[in-house]
Amino acid sequence: MNILVVDDSKIARQTLRRHFENGGYDVIEASSGEEALEVFQKEQIDLITLDLEMNGLDGFETCKRIRNQELSSSNERIEAVVPIIFVTANDNISNRMKGFEAGATDFILKKDTPLVIQQAAGRHLQPSVFFLDMKVLVAVEEKSLFKAVVIEALHTLRVSIDLCYTEANILELLSENPETYDLILLDSELPDALCIETLWKIRRELGLKEIPVIVFNDAGNPGDRIELYKAGENDYIEKPFLFEDLSTRVREMLELQQLTKQRQGMIRELERSNQALKEFSYVAAHDLRSPLLSLRWCAESLEPEGMSEMNNELVARMLTSCERMDNLITALLDYSRLGGAKGKLEFVELSSIIQTACNDLQYEITEKHGIVEIGDLPKVLGNQGDLRRLFQNLLSNALKYQTPGATPRVEIGFDEICKTCEENPGNKQLFYRIHVRDNGIGFENSKATEIFNLFTRLVG
Repeated sequence: MNILVVDDSKIARQTLRRHFENGGYDVIEASSGEEALEVFQKEQIDLITLDLEMNGLDGFETCKRIRNQELSSSNERIEAVVPIIFVTANDNISNRMKGFEAGATDFILKKDTPLVIQQAAGRHLQPSVFFLDMKVLVAVEEKSLFKAVVIEALHTLRVSIDLCYTEANILELLSENPETYDLILLDSELPDALCIETLWKIRRELGLKEIPVIVFNDAGNPGDRIELYKAGENDYIEKPFLFEDLSTRVREMLELQQLTKQRQGMIRELERSNQALKEFSYVAAHDLRSPLLSLRWCAESLEPEGMSEMNNELVARMLTSCERMDNLITALLDYSRLGGAKGKLEFVELSSIIQTACNDLQYEITEKHGIVEIGDLPKVLGNQGDLRRLFQNLLSNALKYQTPGATPRVEIGFDEICKTCEENPGNKQLFYRIHVRDNGIGFENSKATEIFNLFTRLVG
């Protein structure tokens, strides 16, 4: 890559030459603004450094003439804009504003270290690939000098660019490709429309409310900014602006868009996973029902007259378990169809629910000689199936996680609690706190928050 170093000081040119060549760049020197213009017309130049204070044409005038050459060229490609870095010992806000108005893209100090100077060149010649897959719509005056600064700032971020110069062109591109653009940069001085009207059309007529818009606006009264904000702008930059300001604002907006896209992608992936889980639940439930029906048919085919009383009791218990298993599979199918919707809520007898759970666990209770004491429990509002599964799991864990040789003992009771109603502090609400106490091995209190994590076992 070729860097054109323009300075009327030979020592300054040689110093910059050494720094750039050490960074792997080829260097062409020019000792004046006039010579720089001649070289720029003849050679393929990728970057220019300009001294501000030179005999003859100074840096500001040289920069203006280079930009005018680019604007008057028949080559309208965006790539034709060459970054121009001012190198100066007198850096101040006045010179920076004047430089950016002339078409500069960056500033460095003559006293900067070689690394800083090489990084400045790399920022424009070897930009980041962070935003490589993003696209920006730039709407500016066709012959404006600051267009070059805008394009160069976007090039340093490696975004794709579409240029347009009229409101009609903006609306056409957005209506044809509404999902294409990640950011809109809108000049307030387009020749065929008012900026506020253009914003209203983008937001209301086209319905594009998610694409961020940054407006380039001349310094005006706060009322203009408020109206632009109401119309749908996300940020504004006053002209003339600093290269660093523009680059930072654009980067922030693009980073926000990236995060938004990532969030939307995660939501889509979660929806896909949930759908796959529902389909799996549906298929699994059907596969489980087939052997269950066979088991029930075999149990019902047995002749009760030819069996002992104990065997008849076992068959009856088997059929009851088959019926409950069939209800569980039905609930699983309903859950997969309804997308996890909540079950029907009704007032249920907790004592009856827990007794049913104990019947399901009768084999485990008998085998371990367990004792389950069920108190006089209240009626509560809930879903029968969910409550039965809840207490069945609690009882099963109490029986399973025991000290070897100990007799499992489980006590189920409740307490009444009155709490103040948040909506109406003068009223009291009655709650039931159900407790399930056992003499098992328990778990550490520090792990209590993990108890409801899926596929998590705190002991054993």
